[in-house]
Amino acid sequence: MPQEAPSNSLALQLSSIRAKVEWMSRPIFIGRFLKPEVRLHDHWKRESDSSGKVPEKRLRVILKLSNVNLKPCEALCRIDVDGSWDDLQIILTKAG
Repeated sequence: MPQEAPSNSLALQLSSIRAKVEWMSRPIFIGRFLKPEVRLHDHWKRESDSSGKVPEKRLRVILKLSNVNLKPCEALCRIDVDGSWDDLQIILTKAG
């Protein structure tokens, strides 16, 4: 089992996103994002003591691979999401 927790990041940036929703041939929603950006980063935490015991009342992850005996460990993952945009325009209209 790796001794170091993995680290993963993802960033996505677009020039613009536009959406238009019509009801009975009339626009009821028009939206536009300029330069939307989303960033994701994960944080892993793994715990076990020297005897391999995992604290009770928590999720246990036990891995067994062929003839390799691995000690039980607890693995927790938190994902941080950060989003931003330069300009957001939304128009809602009355359909009737």
